[in-house]
Amino acid sequence: MKQTLRVLEIAAAGGHNVLMIGPPGASKTALARHMLSLLPSLTPDEALETARVYAAAELPRSSARPFRAPHYTISAPGLVGGGAKIPRPGEISLAHNGVLFLDALPEFGRQVLEAARQPLKDGHALLIAAMNPCPCRNPACSCSQQLIQLYRNRVWEGPLMDLFELHVEAPLLNRQEWATLCDGESSDGVKARVERARRTKHDNHKLNDECLKLLAMYAGARPYDRILRVSRTIADLAEEEAIRTEHVAEALQYHIGNM
Repeated sequence: MKQTLRVLEIAAAGGHNVLMIGPPGASKTALARHMLSLLPSLTPDEALETARVYAAAELPRSSARPFRAPHYTISAPGLVGGGAKIPRPGEISLAHNGVLFLDALPEFGRQVLEAARQPLKDGHALLIAAMNPCPCRNPACSCSQQLIQLYRNRVWEGPLMDLFELHVEAPLLNRQEWATLCDGESSDGVKARVERARRTKHDNHKLNDECLKLLAMYAGARPYDRILRVSRTIADLAEEEAIRTEHVAEALQYHIGNM
């Protein structure tokens, strides 16, 4: 779980989308909601933008960052927005400047996710998605490896795959274990570190020879930029101007191709 909380910290600092995999009862929804406590408060401009979206949807608006968690049965217009007569904001727009949580990701319609890819790629909401390890949703799983792979391929070969820069396993914990881990460091402490990393974000994305060798060993051409962006965020959290091998090594741990 500590690794899961670390991934959420990196995601909050760099605005990286996250895919969580864990069994039913692994507190995936609670973890997604936990992200709100790590993100900086809305700026006046962000608050105004968000208020306008909610006014267009004729919905009440609070001063906190929005958290939207649509059910996997949602339609493409419901997720992306639109409408035959009166266009209305979809869930992606309602998550503007906040968090969009897509639980049971493999169960969403492929056409729905294809329609959502470009709006999500624009990056106005932080995307956190979650899925079970297998289709049976049973902690005592007896699914064959072939069935598990077919289930995971709904996501791996889906339209949103390139949007996820971080992947993490969400272990099954009881309430006491969850409370103990969350109390290990206060959300305020992590939030302060996130805010500092955002304020002092460096533009230096250059890698030394050791970092390049590490990337060449474990990463292909397609995820290179994603791993580089995550490495940069990890360096910012460590208050380092240069990206070091330990930053790249940690980013590689969370790369979807290494699961």
